[in-house]
Amino acid sequence: MKNIFLILIFVFTVVACTSDTVVKSQVVDQNGEPIEKVMVQVMSSDIFVMTDEDGQFTIDTKERGDELIFKKEGYQLLIKNLADLNQKVKLIPK
Repeated sequence: MKNIFLILIFVFTVVACTSDTVVKSQVVDQNGEPIEKVMVQVMSSDIFVMTDEDGQFTIDTKERGDELIFKKEGYQLLIKNLADLNQKVKLIPK
């Protein structure tokens, strides 16, 4: 019985350590209008997505401390830590 308990603790620890963080948000301009086709990339990885026509995106990250890079032609590059990510991400024109 004790061995089963230890195995269960190990399994839950492994699952908790390997679970992803799913981030959902929206990218808007300075007027609050959605921006489509913004590249959202997890810094120091090849993981990226593009925003849809409503500026919405969903991306999986490995850690809560990850940073996201937001890139779109005509707008300033933006880097945001997941901890600083609020409901909407605002991009500023160049």
